[in-house]
Order: sequence, then structure tokens, then C-alpha cells
Amino acid sequence: MFDQHRKKAAVFFAVSDVVLLLAAFEAAYELRKVLPLELDFYLLTTTKALILGFAALAWLLAGWWMGVYQRLYVRDVSAAVYDVFRQLIAVTLCLVAFQYVLKLDISRVFIALFGFFVLILQLPYRVFAGVLRGHVRRILGEESFYVVVGSGENALDIGRRLEQSGDYGAKLLAFVDPSGRLGESVRLAGSYPVKRLGDLAQMLRRHVIDE
Repeated sequence: MFDQHRKKAAVFFAVSDVVLLLAAFEAAYELRKVLPLELDFYLLTTTKALILGFAALAWLLAGWWMGVYQRLYVRDVSAAVYDVFRQLIAVTLCLVAFQYVLKLDISRVFIALFGFFVLILQLPYRVFAGVLRGHVRRILGEESFYVVVGSGENALDIGRRLEQSGDYGAKLLAFVDPSGRLGESVRLAGSYPVKRLGDLAQMLRRHVIDE
């Protein structure tokens, strides 16, 4: 069941990727048509559909191969930006090869504009995808539940970090204190019960605990 929710979230973001790619393609196409360049630019409907379909497929396959859709929940902005550039480079090379093999006449300016609009749309989307994924995980019932084992300052610090990750679908359930020093509850931004090791079996029956 947990894997099923994870697959649903991955499909949601893959579909979102395709929608943004279509928007970037149309924006690049319309802009290239009106640019006052020496050569006019126009694609037949069948040719346009072929190029667009190949670009979307290449984008999704590149994202899957790079593990992009499994990393959308991370906070690392630099990693998100890096993934967009890697994916765009891969798709651009695929488009150039596709054009060469099928002997299509695709404007280099159009390809450059397509890459530009992909960056404009994908970069903010990927940067904020972590927060968005947290909301989607809750909608799909895919919150990640955590139990912190320990009673020291490190355990409390981990608890605070999990609280801060609530927008990413993380939910702190409780602390487990084998030493018995924490009392009945731990107060951070919220209040969490303190369990004993013997209580873990009952918690696992109620929740799929990730950590």
C-alpha cells in the first residue's frame, strides 16, 4: 500500500512535468514564428506532434533514469537546479539526434527558445516541488511517520527537524526512551508521547513507520 501511494505521487509529478514541457514547447513555437528572422518558421501538424511527443518521452525517460521523481521531496535547491540542467541537456541532445536521423528541418533558434522556456518553467517548479510533494503525499495518504529513539539532545534535535519537515509529508509520532529519563511526554513545538520499546509493536500495527 505504501509503494502504491509512492507510485501515485511519482505519476502526479511526471504528468506535471509533461504539462510544463507542453507549455514551454508552445511558447517557443509561437515566439519563433513571430521573430523577424531571415527564414520563416512553420511546422506541419504531424511534424509538430511527432517532435513534441518525442521530446515529452525523452524528458520523462531522462527524469526516470536520473531518479528525478524520487528526489522531488528534498530541500536541496542546488540539486533541483542541477537536475533540471542535466535533464534539459539530455533532451536537447536527443532532439538534435532525432532531427538528424529523420532529416527534419528544425530551427536552431526554436530549440534554443524551447530550452529557455523549459528552464523558466521548470526551475521554480522543482525548487518548490518539495513543499508541493508534501501536500500531495497527505492528499494521497502517503505521510511518512517517524519515531525517534533516544533521550539525549541529539534525539530532541532530530525531533525538531522532523517538525520543520511537516510540509514535506513528515510526521513525528513519538519518542522511544529505553532509559526512562524523558518522562511521559516531550514538548517541542508540539507535544509528543514517550513510549517504551515494548510499545513499538502496537505502533507498527497502526502506522507504517519509516524511521
